[in-house]
Amino acid sequence: LGVAAGGAPTEAQWPAMRVDAQQRLALRFPRDPARTDVRFRVEASADLTSWTTVWDSQVTPVANNDGTHLIVSDSQALGTAARRFLRLVVAPVY
Repeated sequence: LGVAAGGAPTEAQWPAMRVDAQQRLALRFPRDPARTDVRFRVEASADLTSWTTVWDSQVTPVANNDGTHLIVSDSQALGTAARRFLRLVVAPVY
C-alpha cells in the first residue's frame, strides 16, 4: 500500500477505520491522486463472504480529503445490519 499511495517501499501505510458523523463505518487511507496506474476500491460486507463495492477510483475519482488521505464511508449506517465490514482492495491498472 505504501508504494501504491505514493510513499517509499519501506514506508508503512495502513488504512484506519472510524465511524463518521452519520454513524457509518468509514475507511481512511493514503492515496496519491496522480497515480493513475493503481486502482483503489472500498468494499462492504455483512458476512465476509459476499462483498459490494462502495467506492471505486476508476468509476468515481475524487480529490483527496486532506491532500494525502481519502475517507470513504459505507453506504449503510451502523445498526442496519447485525455486522458490517469494510475492506480496501488495491490493484494495478492494466
